Amino acid sequence: MFIKIVNHIVNNRNIRAFELYLAENNNNQNPNLKNTIIWNGAFPINRLKYTDNPILAINERVKNKIEKYITPRAPEDYQILIPPEIEVPVLPPKPNLIKSQFETKEIFEERVKSANKKIEIATIKIQEKYKFDIERRNRIIRDLEKKYQAQLDIIKKEVEQKNAQLPEQKNAFKRESFFEIMGVPNFENPKYDAENEIMHATLNASGANFSRKVTIKVPLSTAKKFYSEISNVIPIVYFPLNEDTIIPEKIKAYYDFKYYSTSFTSE
Repeated sequence: MFIKIVNHIVNNRNIRAFELYLAENNNNQNPNLKNTIIWNGAFPINRLKYTDNPILAINERVKNKIEKYITPRAPEDYQILIPPEIEVPVLPPKPNLIKSQFETKEIFEERVKSANKKIEIATIKIQEKYKFDIERRNRIIRDLEKKYQAQLDIIKKEVEQKNAQLPEQKNAFKRESFFEIMGVPNFENPKYDAENEIMHATLNASGANFSRKVTIKVPLSTAKKFYSEISNVIPIVYFPLNEDTIIPEKIKAYYDFKYYSTSFTSE
């Protein structure tokens, strides 16, 4: 699953988080993660608005994505390609000839016959052109209708394919929406317990009202550096794909090429 990363500054933490995400989210190696969201800041999308109710915002965003996904695309408007209607032509009128005093009846009748012949030829040409234009327009319309129907058939298949893929796509939308709403996870307010070699901290979301207390097992030998560079420590949090709650299942920390055992606590 690839997610568009919008307007962000890529730093070493982002790059490493993305590498960790790919390693953790490889379903071929970790099939049990198929229904899990792995949140570690691999997709640092800048949010312009802080969300007080993240679960509501996530579900609303998933709903909008699904509606957009399943809505069939509009077919091309072939109406604009249909030629205008062919106007019925005006046929030439019959000649109204008057016999001249200087022509015989036979000559006059021949003149009338010749004039009528010209009108007949002109009429046939006009009618043939009209018939040709009508047939040409009808042929274009039939071709456009075939293209339109073929496009509708393709759109129908696309909808069927999308519906078949909807469960998997819905999970992808849940992950996308989760990252878009929650932002980046960070450890804040560290406090070290040297006697037990435990770092207490708060897990916060950069884009939403989400906070959990955690304990991280950090050896005394690296505790001071770990503490001073807490902003570089990458939380790796696992959430079930659940529409009703945002309750993490487990967590671990990554710092300086090492994983650190981490647990949620109420203290």
